[in-house]
Amino acid sequence: MIDYPYLGEKMKVNKKTFGMMSNGKKVHLYTLTAGDLKLSISTLGATWTSLMVPSRKKPKDDILLGFSTLAGYTGKNPYMGATIGRVGNRIGNAKFLLGGKTYNLYQNDGQHSLHGGRRGFDKRIWEAEVFEERDGIFVRFELDSPDGEEGYPGNLKAIVCYGLSKSNELTAIYEASIDAPSPVNMTNHSYFNLAGEGNGNILSHELVLHSSSYLEVNSSLIPTGKLLPVSGGPFDFRTRKSIKQDFSSVEGGYDHCFTVDGEAGKLWPAAEVFEETS
Repeated sequence: MIDYPYLGEKMKVNKKTFGMMSNGKKVHLYTLTAGDLKLSISTLGATWTSLMVPSRKKPKDDILLGFSTLAGYTGKNPYMGATIGRVGNRIGNAKFLLGGKTYNLYQNDGQHSLHGGRRGFDKRIWEAEVFEERDGIFVRFELDSPDGEEGYPGNLKAIVCYGLSKSNELTAIYEASIDAPSPVNMTNHSYFNLAGEGNGNILSHELVLHSSSYLEVNSSLIPTGKLLPVSGGPFDFRTRKSIKQDFSSVEGGYDHCFTVDGEAGKLWPAAEVFEETS
C-alpha cells in the first residue's frame, strides 16, 4: 500500500494491490480524496469502483454500483464502472465501411459488436500514474491498441484522466491518437444510485435532460439514424420529472441516446439528477 504525500489541502492519493489476474498480472486500486469526495479506480479497465459523497442520511454514501473485490470485475458483469473503447455502444452487424473498405468486428451482442468487442478496453490492464493540476488530483491511464485489434484499423494510444478537485468536482478527460482513420468513441460505463448503493432503485430519481430530440433505435437497439422530437412524450425530460413517471410506456425501458441542446463547439449543460432522500 502506498500513500502519496499530500498534494494540497484536503487532497491525497492511496495506491494498493486490488488483486491478481489469472495470468499473474497485478491489478492496482487508486483512491483519490479531495474536498468531500473519494473516488476509487482500478487499473483493470480504468474502472470506477466507488464514489463516496456527503449524504443527508449519514456522513458518506457510495453512489456507484460495483464490487468490493477484483473477482467481481473479472467475471461476467454489465461493464460496471469500466472505461469503454474503442467504440462505446453497438455497431450494427459488427462491421463498418471506411475509405471504401469493410471492416469486420467481433460479434459479442448477437450479430452486433458491443463496447469494443470480445476484449475491449474494459478488459485490459492500463498503465497508471498520479499527477496534480491546479486544485485537483488525477490518475492518468494509458493504453495501446494495435492495428487490427478487435478488427479496428490503426495503432491507437488511449489516454484517460480521472480526477477530483478541492471544490468537489469530478473530471473525466479522454484523448486518443491514431495513425489511420478509425472510429473512436470512449466513455465511462458507471451505474449511479444517488440514494446510495443497496438503497433500492433509481426510478424515484428526478431527471432533467437538456435534450429536444433523441436517436431512434430498432429492436436490436441499433440506431436508425433518425432523430425524433421528445416533445410531450415519455422521452421529454426538459422539465424535471421522475424516471418512473413514463418508464412503463417505453418498451424495454430507457436505453437511448439523447442529443444535447446548445451551440456546437461550446460546453453546455447536458443533464441534472436529483434524489430527495440523500
